[in-house]
Amino acid sequence: MLLKDKVAIVTGGGYGIGKVIALAFAREGADVVVTGEAEPPLKETAAAIEAAGRKSLAVVCDFLKPKQADTMVEKALAKFGQIDILVNNSGIEGPTRTVAEMDIKGWNETLAVNLTGAMLCSRNVLDKSMIPRKSGVIINMSSNAGR
Repeated sequence: MLLKDKVAIVTGGGYGIGKVIALAFAREGADVVVTGEAEPPLKETAAAIEAAGRKSLAVVCDFLKPKQADTMVEKALAKFGQIDILVNNSGIEGPTRTVAEMDIKGWNETLAVNLTGAMLCSRNVLDKSMIPRKSGVIINMSSNAGR
């Protein structure tokens, strides 16, 4: 149990690789906060974490609304008291058009979720847990879907 008594946040933890990461952390002894836009898959992942014998918290978080990143971190700290690991995994594909055809709304939404969301989560976790404790790990995921 490499992560015994550690607390991890996995954004985009309801589906795909985020879910796999969250469950792997639980198998290694971590308590896990999963976040994302849709509550049902988050609850499913949280239930699987608890079935593995660990504590969990599912928090709906829309990075197009920056305050929700603050609230998510506050909820995690209220339940667990610390955050040892942050995995910034949330991401959307965004516009599939060329830059010449892209509209600014789609561009801004993609950046808000894929970049600003990761920055907000990192800043909050650093300020409220990792820097004061002088301990922690942040993992930033990206996609190979870029063109």
